[in-house]
Amino acid sequence: MNLKKKKIEYQSEIDGLRALAIFLVFGFHFFENDTLSIRGYNPFSGGFIGVDIFFVISGYLIALIIKSEHDSKSFNFFSFLMRRIRRIVPALVIVSFVTLVLGIIFLLPFNLIDISYSFLSLSLFLSNIYFFISGKNYSALEQFPQPFIHTWSLSIEWQYYVIFSLCFLFLIKLLKKSFFYLYLIIFLFFIFSTYLSYKNEALSFFLIFSRIWEFFIGVLLVFIPKKKIYKNKYFFYSFSGLVLILTFNFCFDEKFYHPGFFTIVPIFGTYLLIRYSHNLNPVTNLFRLYPVRYIGLSSYSLYLYHYPLIAFIRIVFDKNDSNFLIIGFLLVSLIFILSFLSYEFVEKPFRNKNKIDNKTFLITNLSLTFICLAISIFILKKNGFESKWKISSSYSLDNRFYENEWYKVFEKNKKIEFKKNLSTKILIVGDSHGNDFFNLLNFNKDLYEGYEFAFLNSLKIDNSKKVRTCDYVIFSKAWKYSDLDELPNKIDFLQKLGKKVFLASHNVTFPLSKFDFTISDDFLKKISRLPNKFEKKEIEHKFFKQMNAHREINKKLKDIADSKRILFFNKYDYLCSTTDEKCEFLTDTNSKIYFDEDHYTVEGSKYLGKKFFKVDGKFLLN
Repeated sequence: MNLKKKKIEYQSEIDGLRALAIFLVFGFHFFENDTLSIRGYNPFSGGFIGVDIFFVISGYLIALIIKSEHDSKSFNFFSFLMRRIRRIVPALVIVSFVTLVLGIIFLLPFNLIDISYSFLSLSLFLSNIYFFISGKNYSALEQFPQPFIHTWSLSIEWQYYVIFSLCFLFLIKLLKKSFFYLYLIIFLFFIFSTYLSYKNEALSFFLIFSRIWEFFIGVLLVFIPKKKIYKNKYFFYSFSGLVLILTFNFCFDEKFYHPGFFTIVPIFGTYLLIRYSHNLNPVTNLFRLYPVRYIGLSSYSLYLYHYPLIAFIRIVFDKNDSNFLIIGFLLVSLIFILSFLSYEFVEKPFRNKNKIDNKTFLITNLSLTFICLAISIFILKKNGFESKWKISSSYSLDNRFYENEWYKVFEKNKKIEFKKNLSTKILIVGDSHGNDFFNLLNFNKDLYEGYEFAFLNSLKIDNSKKVRTCDYVIFSKAWKYSDLDELPNKIDFLQKLGKKVFLASHNVTFPLSKFDFTISDDFLKKISRLPNKFEKKEIEHKFFKQMNAHREINKKLKDIADSKRILFFNKYDYLCSTTDEKCEFLTDTNSKIYFDEDHYTVEGSKYLGKKFFKVDGKFLLN
């Protein structure tokens, strides 16, 4: 007996909702990290919620498809997955190939190796797991753009396709017993997501099980019966849903955990928009407009292309470039052109079995996938072509390598506790600059016999065990004027506890250029070797001329130190010389001292720590 599949009615407003989702995601990435802002305000601070809207839409449509095919007894697990592969893979492998090629051209070794691992994990739809394990941060670009990081959501989508299609029959059996079970699933996974975000936000962000409740909100829309209501209420509920989504986008606060309790706001807004769509509803009809729908139809390609292109533009161009707005406009135009071409000439043909049969589809896509795999493996074998960026065995232009090395030390330092009972215990309190100062001392601890050091990555000292057990406290951080208001009170608090207190200045800072190169990187890249003594003097003078010694805030810190009769350590004294008009940039072994604007490399800390000991170390030993 031939059983025909029940044709699912096309809901054009869903494509309009996709357009809203990609608009939010695109805005979030475009405005992220203050690339563009409106008087310091980011109008897309919560735009990442567009991905969660996609999850609800996927939950709804996948459940609708599987239920329809199940009801007509035509559901086939492998046929279902093949259709999903046709939907996802063709455009994805083309974007991956382009990204890997651009990576070879523009990326430094550390990041090139990273995108190779990213693609290898993506090829198994496990990139979300890789990004969590490797410590990536999707919600900010403060370190360096990661061209593949947006694919974490594609991996979660695929994992959901597999899990849901395998568990659908079980879900049907549960729903036949009681509809309550669907609400229970949503509630339990929502609680799990909220709790996990509180405990480990990064794990919760990248883990599929923290997103299950979002997909199941979409599933709920398939199974919950629609009630006929007065037509004005359709508009009221739909408009309310749109307001909830936009409010979350405009008003998101970084203090909120995501996914977390407040994530329910835009998710419920999406629920309202889908559930209360209606032919006479102005909101529904807005989403059905052809230009809006077309953006929604091509939203997958827009999602794929937008992030890598934004990432590479950030690498190649300085956001302070006078032409950056023009560059931004051209970038947006390029993204839309490529995305529309991808939708018309990649997505649509490859989805259609009448145009491209399964055999041709598999040969084409497997071939391109294997090419991408080969490129990734070759990059790893060549260690990211590091020789292209190495000036010498001790000096690399790849500041991501130094940054990663520094970060590992930073994480380790936060866990160090005082151990020896008879030692003099010195606690460095502050932020990343405090970590640098801790490294100056701890890497040279052989110079401080009978002393041990610990680091507290916070200015909240009231209830700290490290504060209670230490003898000396050194404040060192990237100082802001707002820090100075409470600083005298903190010093008084510590002195009442019998602690000896010191203040350290703001680190001397220097500008960076394209590729996040330091002043010396720019110079040495041109000559491809270490400088001779005359070139070294020239570079040191450039560092001196372009430095920011933060004299004003350091003077205020010195005044506070004098008023409290405590010592002030000026880091300028270990690095720069006003008399010679120079700032050092190489250690005595020709290693780099700075890897960004204001942080020391590990070798730089060892070197500057010895200079600190000669200039001011005696004050700690008295």
